[in-house]
Amino acid sequence: MDGGLVGLRGSNFDSIPREIILYIFSLTLLTLPLHSLLRLRFVCKSWYVLITESAEAYLKLSRETSLGIISYCYCYDNYFGVDGRRGKFFLRINSLQIGGGFKILMTKFINTSTTSLDTRLYLLESINGLIGLCDAKDNVHLCNPFIGEIVTLPRCDSGPVGRKRVTYVTGFGYASVTKQYKVIKLFGESYKGKVFPKVKAAVLTVGSSNSWRIVETPINNDKSIWRDIIFLDGTLYDKSTIWRNTIYLDGTVYWLNFYGIESVIIMAFDVSDETFRRINPPSNLCDQLESWKCLEIYEGRLCLVGFIQHPRKCLDLYIMLQDHRWVFRHRVLFEDVQPFDVQPYDIAGSYSIRFSCLNQGKLMLRQIGEGEWVFYDIKSKVLEAVEIGNINGLNTPGFTVVFCPFEESLVPIPRG
Repeated sequence: MDGGLVGLRGSNFDSIPREIILYIFSLTLLTLPLHSLLRLRFVCKSWYVLITESAEAYLKLSRETSLGIISYCYCYDNYFGVDGRRGKFFLRINSLQIGGGFKILMTKFINTSTTSLDTRLYLLESINGLIGLCDAKDNVHLCNPFIGEIVTLPRCDSGPVGRKRVTYVTGFGYASVTKQYKVIKLFGESYKGKVFPKVKAAVLTVGSSNSWRIVETPINNDKSIWRDIIFLDGTLYDKSTIWRNTIYLDGTVYWLNFYGIESVIIMAFDVSDETFRRINPPSNLCDQLESWKCLEIYEGRLCLVGFIQHPRKCLDLYIMLQDHRWVFRHRVLFEDVQPFDVQPYDIAGSYSIRFSCLNQGKLMLRQIGEGEWVFYDIKSKVLEAVEIGNINGLNTPGFTVVFCPFEESLVPIPRG
């Protein structure tokens, strides 16, 4: 027996057939989180090559069966008793599959100190397989659900003693030249009731520093331009239920500033040089006083969507060219999405149109009363049911479900 152990110790790992090693690692993928397996790459040079090959093969197969859309479902245990303790989100991220159904990518508990009645987990952006999420206490969480990794970033401090800060916008972007991920927060400050005239920005470079840098902005600190509600058809709605807070595209983070009744401007933040730019929206869409607007991505370009109520209810889509000019692209009439009784809002004020698939040329529509989802192809005007099932909480009471585009990747979250 001792001789057998000696023989094992003296054996050459390279003598084991490559196919057997790959088979062992493929079995490991079924029981071990991918991020844990990836850490084993650093045991030796041979393991690095073999595990990387196994992970890349698994990634390729997963992409071939995925629609490129995820749903993240969450609930807050202060209300639903998850884990029997307060201060945690229960998060489940699912990948919608070609032909129907979904695959669970990750389930996690996220610690948060929020005591606010606002228990939502906001989507910031999905970039290179990394997803940015933000809760009501301004905690920012980054995760790669494909490899099962999640990190809560350092909090942005509250500033000098006595000052009050109100965060208006939180965004997540990527500087391709330096290959750095950054988070930006825009906030207003006041001291003893006196409001400071300019909005400031705090920027964190993920993985390279635990400290936030303060950046000056050209934006006036007028809270009327950061409204959390919009007025539509005689009713007030929370705009955070309508669209994402920010949009990232080609090295720039974009967001809308609302002011007055329905006036709007577009602000842009260059992630690389950390500068700001103001962009005017299409003038004819600005003339529509009774409309809401949101930013998305369509045909690989920044897209502005406006809801027009008169004379026929419709969605107007504009795309921005490189010189910041806007071009009208499509009009989607609500009468064309029948027999699905889709309206901009249901009776409860919940948003029934998702623009998260707009870059694929589709809208996601929820059938009122049924809770079922359909794809609407903008060009062909074809409706297609989204078979997501009712498994593990996708349509479970108490869970909030959000859809967003997602490309699975092996990119790790940068760490300092």
